[in-house]
Amino acid sequence: MRTADVLAAGDPANAAWPGGGWVLWAAGAWAVFLAAHLVLNGRWWFWLLPSLLPPPVFVALPALLLVLAGVTGDLVAVAVAGAALLSGVRQSGLVPGALVRGKRRPPPDGAVRVVSWNTQHWCQSTDPEPFYAFLRGLDADVYLLQEYHHDEFDGTYRLIDDERRLRATFPGHRAVIARGLITLSRLPVAATVETAARRTLRVDLEMPGDGRILATFNVHIPVQLRLIS
Repeated sequence: MRTADVLAAGDPANAAWPGGGWVLWAAGAWAVFLAAHLVLNGRWWFWLLPSLLPPPVFVALPALLLVLAGVTGDLVAVAVAGAALLSGVRQSGLVPGALVRGKRRPPPDGAVRVVSWNTQHWCQSTDPEPFYAFLRGLDADVYLLQEYHHDEFDGTYRLIDDERRLRATFPGHRAVIARGLITLSRLPVAATVETAARRTLRVDLEMPGDGRILATFNVHIPVQLRLIS
C-alpha cells in the first residue's frame, strides 16, 4: 500500500465524511435558494409558499453547513456557507442585542392607537368629506393607509396629491408617503427604512416616554389572481 493511501485511510475527516463534496452542493443549493428568496419574496405571489419557512432557519441551516464544511476541510464550502450565513442573518428575525439591553417594562395598554385600512383608491368614487371625517373620527396616533392612488381600470394606477387636505385634517400628524402607501403619525418619526418588498412602507417611530423605537410596516397585500402580481 502506498504512503498516500495510508494517509487517506487514516484521515478522520475522510473516514467520517465519505464523499464530503455533498456539503459544497448543499451549501451551493442553499445559497441559490437564499438569492432567489431575496429577489422574489414580496414580489412574486408564488414565493409565499417558500417564505413560510421559520425565519431562524435562515441562520440555523447555513450555520450547520458551515460547521460541516469545516469538518470536511472544504474551503470553498466554508466560503459559500459563510456568505449564506451572513446574508441570511437579517432574514432570521433574531436580534442578539436584545439579550443584553436589560428588561424594560412594556408600554401601558392604550399608549398608542394604531389603525390600518385599505382605502379602496382613496375616495375616488365617494365624497371626500365623509371619508376624511371617518378617518379623523378614529383618532389614531398612527394610521397605516393603503391605496393612496386612483384606479385607471386598465391595470394601472394614477398617483394623487392630497397632502394639503391631509395637513388640514391631521395638523398634529406627519405624513410619510411612498408607493401608494401613507403612514400618518402623531409620534416623532425616527427613520424610514427601505425594505425588499415594493408594497411595503416601513417607518420607525419614537414611543412616548422612554423613546424606544416602534417599527411600523404599512403593507399592501395584492390579490393573488395573476402569475405576477
